[in-house]
Amino acid sequence: MLTIEASRTNSIPVLAAQLLGRLAARDLERIPLLFEPEADLRALQPDGLLVGEGVEDIAGMFAMWFGDVDELELIDSTSGWIGSRVQVRWLVRVQGDRFGSRPRLIEQCAYGIIGPTNRFATMSLVCSGYLLEPIDG
Repeated sequence: MLTIEASRTNSIPVLAAQLLGRLAARDLERIPLLFEPEADLRALQPDGLLVGEGVEDIAGMFAMWFGDVDELELIDSTSGWIGSRVQVRWLVRVQGDRFGSRPRLIEQCAYGIIGPTNRFATMSLVCSGYLLEPIDG
């Protein structure tokens, strides 16, 4: 069983910044390194709940969301504390073959509990889905 420690150390803002930086750089292979080996990620998506247990599942989830996009732009992000949890939110614009010719926007907001080695031990995430970007004018 994984012991969870929710301390407010200086490494927590760094952890959120690392997650956002790796996402912006499309460094998806290194995102799972921000999670404890036995971490879990629960993601509520428009089509239902997706549950990942362990870093391999978590790697697969990020690859599913962003692995096959041709372009990814981090438009906005925030992070901070909500009680004893770290909150990280990002809004990205993506383009790729599976979306057709118009870019899509996706917003994800995650709440994480920090584990004993200052990595995410558990994360709950809500996802907007891939929304067509409005056409100007």
